Amino acid sequence: MLFLVLLITLCAYKLPGFRMEDPYDNWFSSLHAALSRYLRNWPLLLMLAVLLLPLIVVYYLLSFFENWLFGLLGIALQAAILFYALGRGNLFEQTETYLEHWREGQFQSSYHYATRYFRVPHAVDIDNVEQMHKTVRAGLFYQWFEQVFVIVFWFILAGPIAALFIRLLALYEQSQSNLKPTDEQMPLQIQHALEWLPARILALTFAIAGNFTMCFKVWSSAIMNWKMPTQDVLHTSGMAALGVCEAGENFGQKPRSNAKHDNTPDAALLSAYATELETIQELVIRSLVVWILVLAVVTIF
Repeated sequence: MLFLVLLITLCAYKLPGFRMEDPYDNWFSSLHAALSRYLRNWPLLLMLAVLLLPLIVVYYLLSFFENWLFGLLGIALQAAILFYALGRGNLFEQTETYLEHWREGQFQSSYHYATRYFRVPHAVDIDNVEQMHKTVRAGLFYQWFEQVFVIVFWFILAGPIAALFIRLLALYEQSQSNLKPTDEQMPLQIQHALEWLPARILALTFAIAGNFTMCFKVWSSAIMNWKMPTQDVLHTSGMAALGVCEAGENFGQKPRSNAKHDNTPDAALLSAYATELETIQELVIRSLVVWILVLAVVTIF
């Protein structure tokens, strides 16, 4: 049944205009604000309450309706929960919009768009198009992972409640952005622990879907590194799967040493960077197909 739920949800997720948007998370902000009035002096208890109360409600809903209509209602509820747990917006559309600004040389608007959708830090120098591009492609890798792959991984491993927990944890981490860094450590540590294994499995999938030899070398150095950030694991392994080493050189080709660090780079360079982002999306989709095929084989046997 997990495979059927996953297939239904991913098909719905691919439909244009059929996405969860940020306003659908307002209930979580309201719940957080309400509980904060009573538990603000106990941050750990507040975090547990905000994360676990919705999970308890959903768990009992699933238990109650699981066998209704020959199990069809249970399948529909699980698909709805998984769909909610997947990321907000449409990464295909977001990437295409970013590339439209990029190809037109509108780096200021590209930068603002990237900070909103690809988690590009505000400290990026937009006058350095090479640095900005590398930061955006790292953000694109992570957004695909955070919005889709980590959710799918924990759904397969532990069911819809686990997938929902991952999304709620991400929402909670976002709500803590205005707090002191010391107050953010607990949710970030939990998030890192939950991302560690699926990030490395995805990195290995990149090797299968791309340049295996080059990617496997990068992956083998990251597999036992607990402290290596998820974004770094995905970026280095993903680019290696595309034949690009960490130094930014194409595997077996000349390095990109002709990048201009000003506001008027040549059109060929802009086109090459845009093509690279499109290639990243193709690698990600191939990797998702690999995951689905593996789950299908496991389900059959």
